[in-house]
Amino acid sequence: FDHFYQSSMTNEFRKISTVLESSTNVEVIAAQARVCVIDSVFGRSDLHQGGRTHPDRPALYGFTFFQFDKMMNHTMTLRNAFSTLPLVDELTAPELTRILDLYNIDNKAERATVAETFLAEWAAIYFNADSCSDLTGTDQTICDYISRLENHDTMDDDYYPLEYPYDQWLHVSGIRH
Repeated sequence: FDHFYQSSMTNEFRKISTVLESSTNVEVIAAQARVCVIDSVFGRSDLHQGGRTHPDRPALYGFTFFQFDKMMNHTMTLRNAFSTLPLVDELTAPELTRILDLYNIDNKAERATVAETFLAEWAAIYFNADSCSDLTGTDQTICDYISRLENHDTMDDDYYPLEYPYDQWLHVSGIRH
């Protein structure tokens, strides 16, 4: 979202609106309502940090791991649609795919952080501990292993399934206590 504030917010939103309005499978709100929504969001500095006087202020809101999967899935589908025929020939397709690539890069990095938090919280609940450092021996080793994203290909494979049962998958992925 903050990318829109680094150049011309109006131009970037206009480009995306033009592309989305010309798409047959995408629902968008009426153009008249879009102006109100953009003005409302832009005026609420508590929702984003773009162009604000306190960019160091921590974010108050965040997406869940499952919401990130949905966002990544849908934005990648949209990006892929505009990088292949017939939509690749649209005048705005190159710019939209560039913007979506930037959006996905930012979201993938933030998703990884949220995934690590998800894993750490899951492990803490599983082992009934505040953190892995509260454990000893094999339990601590297993907890540390579970908590690291790089140990879970299913969660870090650039595939973002909708409604994937990560909790159940963690239970049956060989964890025996």
